[in-house]
Amino acid sequence: MRSDYILTQAERKVISALAKSGALTRYDFTLGGKRVRGSRTALMSSETWLKVWKHIGPEGLNLIHHLRGRPKTLLLPVKRGSKPIWLTEAGVYAALMLGASPKMLLKNVKRYYPENQTVQCFVEASPYLNPDALRYCWAKIVNKETPTIKDYSIILQFHAENPEALEGILKVLKKYPQVYVMVKAEISKRFETVKEGLETL
Repeated sequence: MRSDYILTQAERKVISALAKSGALTRYDFTLGGKRVRGSRTALMSSETWLKVWKHIGPEGLNLIHHLRGRPKTLLLPVKRGSKPIWLTEAGVYAALMLGASPKMLLKNVKRYYPENQTVQCFVEASPYLNPDALRYCWAKIVNKETPTIKDYSIILQFHAENPEALEGILKVLKKYPQVYVMVKAEISKRFETVKEGLETL
């Protein structure tokens, strides 16, 4: 399943821009996002933006949303009445599917989701993931679901025959103790379920 399976070109532009630049406002897309000096070319019309927001915003696929408050880490000046927008957790996975830089994305994830080790871990481990793992995550997103710890344990199975990739993923997991413990517990539970099933045969 391709990353652009149900996304328009404008929607992909929005997700990619947010992944790269951090939080922006609707004005950065429709008016070019004026900075202190000069201005940028608008990415789309207001009409197109409204369609994008409807499809991938909170009432659609929920890939982008308004950040709560106005974080000091917002990169651009905020116009009066506007709200900073960034990727939701599902949007972070979508950005990876669209080829966002894991390094830059991780920097922004830590800025806007400082307590979310699960998403941070996945982004950092993403360079080791094969296409099947990313397609699996995208399938969840299409169904308006966000990958969970249970899914992480399943994703590890996609790399069972690739020791180098598996080693890289596990190395990253160990940098996030909470996630590592939960994934390990989920894997043990899965094995126990299989064992119990075999015993009934």
